[in-house]
Amino acid sequence: MAITLTGAGGLFTRLGKLAGALNDLNTFRGGTSSGQLVLAVTDALAEVDGDTAAIRYALQGLNAALPAGQGALTPLANALRTAAQNLLIAQVNADTPLVQQTVPYALAVLKAQMLSGGDYVSPNTVSATPAAGGSNTGNGAIVCGTRDPYGYQLDNLLAETLQVSVTAEESAGGSLLFQGTKSQADPLNWQWPAGSGANALLTAIAPAANTGYVAGGDFETFTVANLPDGWTATLGTAGTDFGAAGSGYAGANALKFIGGTGVLTNLTQTLTALTARTPYAINFWVKESGSPASGVLQVDLYNGASIIQDEAGNNCSLAINLTSLTTSYVAHGAIWSIADPLPATVTLRLHLTTACPAAANVFVDQLTLQPATQLGLNPGDSIYAAAAAGSVDFCLRDTFTIAVANNRTSKWQQAFDRLFNCRALGFVLPTSGSTLINDSLISD
Repeated sequence: MAITLTGAGGLFTRLGKLAGALNDLNTFRGGTSSGQLVLAVTDALAEVDGDTAAIRYALQGLNAALPAGQGALTPLANALRTAAQNLLIAQVNADTPLVQQTVPYALAVLKAQMLSGGDYVSPNTVSATPAAGGSNTGNGAIVCGTRDPYGYQLDNLLAETLQVSVTAEESAGGSLLFQGTKSQADPLNWQWPAGSGANALLTAIAPAANTGYVAGGDFETFTVANLPDGWTATLGTAGTDFGAAGSGYAGANALKFIGGTGVLTNLTQTLTALTARTPYAINFWVKESGSPASGVLQVDLYNGASIIQDEAGNNCSLAINLTSLTTSYVAHGAIWSIADPLPATVTLRLHLTTACPAAANVFVDQLTLQPATQLGLNPGDSIYAAAAAGSVDFCLRDTFTIAVANNRTSKWQQAFDRLFNCRALGFVLPTSGSTLINDSLISD
């Protein structure tokens, strides 16, 4: 059998009615569009702003009555959520008897059937963009990720602007405090969604402190001439195709990919400290000389036969078009997870997939790989992030902001989040397949 999802008796058809009723209720008690109750009352109050005390006093009762009226509808909102949860459990259990008749077990069965049947809902568009403060002394980088440990997009991310401040200066880079916007814990509240309430302290990692994950990421020491310590050349000749550059981003040296040889130079090292389903942040700085007209530099994880993927099928790789580089070092980063089970061999590759042309060289320095931290309290509501030290350590006055965006165009992801607390469970509905469950099943 399979759970009936849409049409007569369909679970999503029925849940759509309950979600639509909750939308209508919250529009009534918290809406801001023309013609809605709350705006009409606040417009009436605004009409007497700045008038005499006697005129303002005439409307003072509205100030207390409005929030009281909004709160009076809370039991109905709770009843709608309880009805949706009872319906989910009952309808899933009727098809597939649940080990425990709870929301998490019912959601797991529902998602498994949707994946096997190709049923999906529309996705949201999410992003996270860090920006350094305009007067920073330190020049390290922040790497952000918007996927969960399995590689699936965090469709329930809370849109907010995270504030990042340096709380301690250290020789390794500095300690950074990440703080999110104040949260609204109750997803039924008309003021939801708000922020994540994130409050996380991270350390900016330098290559010298990163030896448990990557050796020789500072590209400082070349015990064998032109071959950086910790790395193996699987393609290319030291001194001909690559070598010690001198004048690194941080320190005396960097790694130079020499242009014009036609060789797809490949430097590798085996990693032994990684675990499956753990987000890892990689960061490094790159610049060019000679303005290459072509070429691609790629960093990836390799299992000996192919690029390693996460469980959602995303490659653990980052490609940089050499034509986009400048003569100044710029940070490049990504966050990857490895599918379970972990491959027998995990190799970090730093290589050219398209050769660097003649009269052009590419320089790489300060490469680190470290576990990323999810900044919020719930597994589904906030981004993953890590900090990398630059050539100049952070100072106490240094700041960043991280703009986290979520357009929330998927009515179903939002409805499930509100009704079943999906952010706390780290649950998202499938967003790809063959049969779309239309948002129109939920009334506005």
